[in-house]
Amino acid sequence: MSTKTLVWGDATAIANQVRTITEVTPEINNRQLITYRNRNSNSQLMGTTREFLSVRSFEVAKGQFISELDLK
Repeated sequence: MSTKTLVWGDATAIANQVRTITEVTPEINNRQLITYRNRNSNSQLMGTTREFLSVRSFEVAKGQFISELDLK
């Protein structure tokens, strides 16, 4: 059995063509080695869009989420 993966175009098509869907938010997850100066950390990274919080009903407890400045 092969694994099927949705791509950005699939998310756009779903948002545009399925009337009962009001928002979509694609995400990608990956583990990466992050290095800063002499320190390394094997960390989980996640990429998503601004809609993530509302789609998943999440709130930011500390700091901030994706801002307009981040998108430029």
